[in-house]
Amino acid sequence: QLCSTWLERRGGFEVRCVFIPFTKLDVCLCLGVRVNGQMFKLFKDEVDCHSRRLFDTSDVSVENVYEQLQNRLKGDEVDDVCRLYIMLGLSEFLFPNRGGKVHLGLFELVDDLSCLGKYN
Repeated sequence: QLCSTWLERRGGFEVRCVFIPFTKLDVCLCLGVRVNGQMFKLFKDEVDCHSRRLFDTSDVSVENVYEQLQNRLKGDEVDDVCRLYIMLGLSEFLFPNRGGKVHLGLFELVDDLSCLGKYN
């Protein structure tokens, strides 16, 4: 029933003639995602970092990340497995792409695991 009160143009719900805005911040708070911290650039033209060099294709899909993760699970590269696992979660749930492609900004984001906590 709530879906029937959604106003796409205004980005919120109308309940009994009262408009209630629904923003990305509301979604973050509902999911328990941090809402403070540094921003990062999701859309980039190109990146050159360790996480990106794990793949030898020009466009990396979520399926490619999953395959790499499966290939590295039995190895000793714990940091790379963590990077791939985080990238998979971000690509599937927080920043999905209709074409199934991984946004280039995510490669730099997961490259330094010790800095993940500073981002929004």
